[in-house]
Amino acid sequence: MKKLLSYLTAFVIALAAFAGFAKVGFAEMNSEVEKNDTIQTATPINFSPTNDLIYTFSNDSQGTFEDKTDVDYYKFILAKNGAIKVNLSQLSTANIAIALYNDKNEELQSEILTDGRNSVEAFNEGLKAGTYYLKVYVYEGTITDTTNSYHLGISGLSNDYYEKESNDSPTTATPLTLNKYYTGYTDADADDIFKFNTTTKGKITVRGTYSPNVELNYLLVDSKYNVVEDWTLEADPEADDSVYNIFSVGVKPGTYYLVVTHDYENDEDYNEFYRTQVNFTADNYSELELNDTASTATPINLKTTYNGIMSWKDDVDTYKVSLPVNANITLNMSQAPSTIFKATIVDSNNKTVKTVYTKKGKSQAVSLGNVNLVKGTYYVKVQYSSGDFEQVPYKLQVQPKIFWGKVEYKPGMKGKTTAVSSAKIYKLKSGKLYYYKTVVKGTETAVYGIDKYGYNLGGGLYMKKDRTVKYVTVPSSIISSYNAIK
Repeated sequence: MKKLLSYLTAFVIALAAFAGFAKVGFAEMNSEVEKNDTIQTATPINFSPTNDLIYTFSNDSQGTFEDKTDVDYYKFILAKNGAIKVNLSQLSTANIAIALYNDKNEELQSEILTDGRNSVEAFNEGLKAGTYYLKVYVYEGTITDTTNSYHLGISGLSNDYYEKESNDSPTTATPLTLNKYYTGYTDADADDIFKFNTTTKGKITVRGTYSPNVELNYLLVDSKYNVVEDWTLEADPEADDSVYNIFSVGVKPGTYYLVVTHDYENDEDYNEFYRTQVNFTADNYSELELNDTASTATPINLKTTYNGIMSWKDDVDTYKVSLPVNANITLNMSQAPSTIFKATIVDSNNKTVKTVYTKKGKSQAVSLGNVNLVKGTYYVKVQYSSGDFEQVPYKLQVQPKIFWGKVEYKPGMKGKTTAVSSAKIYKLKSGKLYYYKTVVKGTETAVYGIDKYGYNLGGGLYMKKDRTVKYVTVPSSIISSYNAIK
């Protein structure tokens, strides 16, 4: 999908320290202790506190390659969940590489540094509390007695709202607290997966940042790993740390995963900074994805307004409605300024009963025609017809009416009159009836009471008790049908 041209809100978060390697005052200098060419013999790194507002502990280590085959391992322990930033100096005659491993010897991140004379940021990583190892080695080039030394700097912070590597599968996913911001860094060949639960129906809004270098993909999947929503943000060279609304979707109670990644098979850049948030609001009146088929349709009540979102061009939002009695159904839908929706009513055999279309506009509720339906189960399918189709909100209501002949039954009705011939209607003013209009033979009119003036039609209108009309009281079956849809 193309980059969002508009978004609901923007929330700017200043994290200037992520723009480059933060210069902190290292309180402790380590030197590698040979032989440290295996994890078992790794040189321990001890952190010291800093005065930096973000990176609260750090270490600076000095290392030397004996030759181009020398490998140096370092070991450090994170007492709490948090993140690290690794800084490594270049060598003028060789490309050196650095890799991060957990205590299971799983590689979490790596980077190859080109030759040079600077100290550069190798990578950032969110990590769980635990034991980790860094491997530093010569990738290619030559080593001499004057070009064999390097500096390794690690800055860290304790914070539970970071991705926690390795989190590239549902079983290792980072637990995510709803409505909290999380920071992460994409990987060279794996996804970042966050796990969260919703205990009620509601609406999720996934928020995230753009990357200046690559397209970032934000993917929402359910507990069976079915894709609920998938959105890709194009690379933006002017991107900063601003967080935008990416997509919104209604969900059922359950377990969900947010996957953040980019095309690591084709993109040269990785370890991209991102910030994301999953906002959740409890809501019993939103469509519940996935609801693109009759078997997964969102159940809705009569006379209740529901909120839906057209996510993409081929999106189908299906709603299931049970009609307890024969009734006349009106579909009410909102209008969108730049979108025309198609709404189709189908029966339980998937046979189309009626299809209607909205018009472009801004009304919150427009009647789209009505249809008489017999008792049973029906489905309303809302689809894109023309115009915009990305994250377009709409409202839907199924409004039933009970008709008694030609008259809609409403609470308080006592009966109805049928004009036997042309009949007159009068207006009551100051205790007297004045002619109002004439209705033709066969006209049925609702009656709300009978008094000395005749049949009370409501609104001060009356019909006289004479031979031009026939009066019938409301059958109990009509009242029962009304109460059934009430």
